Amino acid sequence: MTRKPRILIARAISPEAVQRLEAHFDVQSNQDDVIWSQDELARQARDMDGVLTTGSQTVDAALLAACPRLRIVANMAVGYNNFDVAAMTAAGVQGTNAPDVLTETTADFGFALLMATARRICESEHYLRAGLWNSWRYDMFAGAEVHGSTLGILGMGRIGQGIARRGAHGFGMKVLYHNRSRLPAETEAADTTASALEVPRNLRLSLNTDLKKVLFQKMTIENVTGEMSMADGTLSLDGLRLGIFGGNASASGSYSTASDPKRPALKLKADFANASFQRTFEELEMVKQLVPIFEKTGGNYSLSLDLATALDAAMSPDLATLNASGEIRSENINIQNIKAFEAMADALGNDKLRKIEAKDVKIRFEIRDGRVNTSPFDLKIGDVNVNLSGSTGLDQTIDYQAKVAIPGGGVLQNVAVNIGGTFTSPKITLGVKEAVQEAVTNVVNEQIQKLTGSESLSEEIAKQAENLRQEARNAGQKLIETAQQQSDKLVEEASKKGALAKLAAKKAGEKLVEEAEKQAEKLTAEAEKQIEKLTAGKE
Repeated sequence: MTRKPRILIARAISPEAVQRLEAHFDVQSNQDDVIWSQDELARQARDMDGVLTTGSQTVDAALLAACPRLRIVANMAVGYNNFDVAAMTAAGVQGTNAPDVLTETTADFGFALLMATARRICESEHYLRAGLWNSWRYDMFAGAEVHGSTLGILGMGRIGQGIARRGAHGFGMKVLYHNRSRLPAETEAADTTASALEVPRNLRLSLNTDLKKVLFQKMTIENVTGEMSMADGTLSLDGLRLGIFGGNASASGSYSTASDPKRPALKLKADFANASFQRTFEELEMVKQLVPIFEKTGGNYSLSLDLATALDAAMSPDLATLNASGEIRSENINIQNIKAFEAMADALGNDKLRKIEAKDVKIRFEIRDGRVNTSPFDLKIGDVNVNLSGSTGLDQTIDYQAKVAIPGGGVLQNVAVNIGGTFTSPKITLGVKEAVQEAVTNVVNEQIQKLTGSESLSEEIAKQAENLRQEARNAGQKLIETAQQQSDKLVEEASKKGALAKLAAKKAGEKLVEEAEKQAEKLTAEAEKQIEKLTAGKE
């Protein structure tokens, strides 16, 4: 009978592996997992044909000399730094290792540690086990966002690439790495770039959907029902109904990878009802970029939307290609702590503009060329009426025009305000010239009407031709004196309302006197004409 080769297993391994080896070899196994000294290892291996090591046992010239029958040492490890390769080669002993078998396993552990650190898993677990948790708090062990974050990797070997794939494909992360040499372009793209979901071109099917909960990126979508059909690389949605952003929505449209699997095309017509401004901001990255004001907006909204865009590899809208139009409506809207409105309140000296509490707001909008453009819409902030229009850009720049009606403003009833810069660093420009012109027009029209009437001058000339010249002079002088008095009064009253009101009143007063002088000259000239007509016997 042929003798089975004898092998030594130097550390405990799984019983299943021992059984498989015993079918082919005479096995001596250290299943008690005793840590042997080098001398004990040599004694145990003296009559062995082979030894299975686990990476912690040194195989050197002394061990090989003590084990003359040894023909192979199999290392249950990725590396073989415990082998004296030169001594093994000289003794004719083969050495083996197990490269790559732990790449994905180690990458799992690496990413698990990343997740645990970012989300403070270990801290919160200890906190719970210590019996310290007794209530909820909004920021308790909140940690940091992993999805969509940037992942930095030092050393882009097999394990580094495995971690990169988990971050890019599983969590939509942007991957940056440092390595002694750059990876080949195809390897780099495969490991660090997420890929969009491709619709098979050879698959045709139709189904009625009933999904209780769908998690996509940061969104939680509930109770999805409707018809989906797939054909020629396009997924069509018809009559879809779902719960999203704390409200409900209905939608129809298509998702297609037929033209370019790496850049899917999305078309969507949707209506949202009772959705939360806050949840929309938190869950939809596009809103953070295009409508950052949602972060500070309380209340719910309804929305009609018609949208078309290309998607990137992470299945997010490519905002440079996004075209959309629609109307957003809210019965009750609350906005505060917006620096743009705070700056406008400071400029106009009206604290009511710092906090917006408006009802029945309707805003038509269009998204094109990377900007959200809003048609003019009205807001009533306390007793202040504001008409607002403008745009917000991908670069967070804003360009809005506001027409503010000032209650009790006297001659200064409306002010135009240009809001530029960004929401976090706004630049306010007041339309001083327009305000002064409006104030002048209002004052002059009011006072001229009071002083002259519409037709009294010509009637007086017709009745009293003999006193016409003197009366014209008297009326002109009185007009000028009254205008000067009114100018002084306007400036005095406006001084109590601030520098802008005083400036407008001063300019209006000067214009009022100037207009009065012109009217006085016209009175005199008209008197002379009438006297000439009367004198000549002409009417």
